[in-house]
Amino acid sequence: AKDSKNNLVAIELKLGAATRDAVGQLQSYMGALESENPDVFVRGILVAATLDASAEAALRIARDIKFVSYTIA
Repeated sequence: AKDSKNNLVAIELKLGAATRDAVGQLQSYMGALESENPDVFVRGILVAATLDASAEAALRIARDIKFVSYTIA
């Protein structure tokens, strides 16, 4: 996707809790986008119901990834 500033945005959606592997998967997608578009800023959005402890730890230093939670009613 592209945001309002024309930056590339990789989005990873997980059912239930996201793990450290989900963060790594999103970083892999972001790296591929950056390789293909070296002059464009790339950021990520991880969407999940919750984060497990390892995902929380990984996201503490992943400054270009935003976590968004959801609930199902």
